[in-house]
This record gives sequence, structure tokens and C-alpha cells, in this order.
Amino acid sequence: MFRVEIATPINHLGELYPDVREAYAALQSAGVRIYGQTMLLRGVNDDVQTLISLHDVLRHLDIEAHYLFRCGPIRGTDHHRTSVARG
Repeated sequence: MFRVEIATPINHLGELYPDVREAYAALQSAGVRIYGQTMLLRGVNDDVQTLISLHDVLRHLDIEAHYLFRCGPIRGTDHHRTSVARG
């Protein structure tokens, strides 16, 4: 017997449309464990209240917050990067 686990990027509540929530629920009903990975994005989710709201919903959906990470120095992503101090 083996266990299926999926890590999925979830950065904002706006991504959790009803059909997305239903898909997560269907996977969970089939025994799949889902982990949320959140990238800290400037102007999207880089404030405490937005992250609290997101993670409250993730807990309600039984999606474990796996990690929060800061956008790396990839060409073309500077507009999304937060400072280390802000993070």
C-alpha cells in the first residue's frame, strides 16, 4: 500500500474557486493528502491579514500549509519580489 500526496501552489484566496475546492475535496475523498505551498508575492499576499485569511481557509479545507517562500531572483519577477525585511 502507498500514500499519494500532492503539493500545490496556493498563493491567494482568489485562486480557490468553487470548482477548485471541489477538486481538492474529490482528491481527499480518494485518500490523497494535499499540501499548500505559498509564494510570498508583493502586492498579492504580502500582508499578514491576507496570509491569515488564506491559511484559515486552507485549514478549513484540510490542506496543510507546507511552506511559505520568498520569490527567488528569477529574471522578470522583480515586480513580485518582496524584501527580506517585509517577508
